[in-house]
Amino acid sequence: MHPLDPPNAVAANAFESVTFVDIAKHSVSGESPNVDFERGQPQPNEEFILTGPICKGRPAPLRRPSELPEPGTLKLQLSLGRKLGSGRVARVYEATVDYANSSPELQQMILPPLAVKVSRRYDARHLAKEAYYYDEMECLHGSVIPRYYGFYQTEIPPDLELRPWKRDSVRSKSKRTPRPTKLSILIMERLGGLMPLGEDLPDDLEDELNSLYSNLCTLGVDHDDIRYYNILKAPPSDSLLPSLPSPLTQRTYEWRLIDFNKACKSNNVQSCFENYYWTYLHRLLYNLPWNDIWEPWHF
Repeated sequence: MHPLDPPNAVAANAFESVTFVDIAKHSVSGESPNVDFERGQPQPNEEFILTGPICKGRPAPLRRPSELPEPGTLKLQLSLGRKLGSGRVARVYEATVDYANSSPELQQMILPPLAVKVSRRYDARHLAKEAYYYDEMECLHGSVIPRYYGFYQTEIPPDLELRPWKRDSVRSKSKRTPRPTKLSILIMERLGGLMPLGEDLPDDLEDELNSLYSNLCTLGVDHDDIRYYNILKAPPSDSLLPSLPSPLTQRTYEWRLIDFNKACKSNNVQSCFENYYWTYLHRLLYNLPWNDIWEPWHF
């Protein structure tokens, strides 16, 4: 927890388990059982170690010490709401807390509106990687990246049909492609909308985004996914849990960065890292007033 958060704010590691009430149904009976998730084990991507003259022999920065309390034992029950977005490995939905069937202590605690990121049919492992970088960037929760409430997994019985998987393609039933048995989720703070498109941008937007990414540089995190859809508006300043100042820059931002399943740690030096991010951000922002969403693969 950040020292500026209220003392009754829910910590990132407060939940031991999560239950969804409307995420699945039995293929034969048609019943919709609750699906229980337990804490999962995050897995990092391979570090990207540069060996040029500036970086040779330089290690990637170590993870900063955690300021979280001991892992909690709270139970959280959620229902799935409307879809907020989708990507290569997951879909994101609104999530509504059922306080009556969650741990009673939650009713006296502060929890922001939530979003849940649900892995696609064959991509549970990718959310394990993203979870690693949310843990890695703990000090940026609520300032540069969303407040984060954990990574959870469950085993999927053969007769259970999952609502988020309805439109996923089913791969060949050959022995080389086993039926997926795991479902992964990330729970995080729900953010706002996208940057303006087809209109003039705020004068300070480029400076703010460069500063946002400088926080990642300091931690040695290569986002590797600078896209229009991965920059979202922070919650309003009058919300119960407004944006926090970054402990690295002391700035409070109006925007947040999301989607870290492709991220990795790097030993790049700060100035080179920042120049790399600036190059991509400048190209992205330059095209937005023209109603053009520039993608990294257009570079």
